[in-house]
Amino acid sequence: MSTTSEVLTLPSQAPRFGFIRGLRLSGFPMIPTAILLGIAFVAVFANQLAPHNPEVGSLVARFKPPFWETGGTTKYLLGTDQLGRDVLSRLIFGARVSMVVSITAVLFAGVVGTTLGIISGYLGGWVDQVIMRLVDTWLALPALTFAIFLAAIVGPSMWNIVIILGITYWTRYARVTRGEVLSLKEREFVRLAIVAGCSKWTIMRRHILPNVINSAIVLGTLMVGVVIITEATLSFLGVGVPPPQPAWGLMLSDGKQSLMVGRWWLTIFPGCCIMLMVLSSSSTPSCASSEPRDNSCLPRRSSNSKIFRPITSRPRAPVSCGGSTMFRCASIPARPWALSASRDPARARSRSPSCACCRRLPASSAAG
Repeated sequence: MSTTSEVLTLPSQAPRFGFIRGLRLSGFPMIPTAILLGIAFVAVFANQLAPHNPEVGSLVARFKPPFWETGGTTKYLLGTDQLGRDVLSRLIFGARVSMVVSITAVLFAGVVGTTLGIISGYLGGWVDQVIMRLVDTWLALPALTFAIFLAAIVGPSMWNIVIILGITYWTRYARVTRGEVLSLKEREFVRLAIVAGCSKWTIMRRHILPNVINSAIVLGTLMVGVVIITEATLSFLGVGVPPPQPAWGLMLSDGKQSLMVGRWWLTIFPGCCIMLMVLSSSSTPSCASSEPRDNSCLPRRSSNSKIFRPITSRPRAPVSCGGSTMFRCASIPARPWALSASRDPARARSRSPSCACCRRLPASSAAG
């Protein structure tokens, strides 16, 4: 007598608010990202959002308090400064200045530092010694003091500040990138690329750069806050963005004398903007993976199987080799067999010519 059992499956109900739950990312800082996006939106559309001209004021409306205090008016929501200029409009245009200076300086420093770090780490020898001794000398100087010294020489200007900050902070990228390259150039895919005949510049551009760009992005995210503080410090000291162009550091400098007499809005609002932007940029991590990637035409192991698969599908042409047939890519010139290149490159060069991404098959199976 046999018994059978039946399993009843109930229809699954769609979770309530499933779309909203799908937007939630585990561990992703939503609040800092929202603050940065809001500041970027304000910086892009500053001309449309600002209620007044940030550089022109009215002496009749000097030192107007915010609208919720006695003597305030809704015409100037956050009050006015010593020249009758609207504080809200200057904050909005100051966000544009801070975003332009910080992003441009970080990109400039990142390009220079990452390039020199890759060259230093991969080439080695006297090139590495020269670049690293220059980096050590640069790091021995206090960053803020060095930036003030350069700003005092070239004069106050927004684009001069961008160049000065890029020159000051490129050494951070060079040091971090060089350490990554020293580890990456010992990996198997780099050794196989060397045996396959790739030049040094091709290896640095195609194999090393994609694997160090993640570290550069993470470092750049952290450097945004440092650059903003440095730019605000230079503007506060009078060697940064020149007046009457609105900048948060310059607004702090203009309002410091009025702070002790009760005009707190001239310093509190710019200080809060600087604090929010610095904390948000420092709290936003990079979601990029730091796992090294092989961008060559060599075979690599698939993530869900044990079969070596070529990265790109190319037509294969048969090549006879001592009683067996090897299939190589028809679009790639013949190269030494590189499967054992990481262990013994000399032995790999002595083997029969074929492509590094070819598959060796017996002659009987290839004929069939």
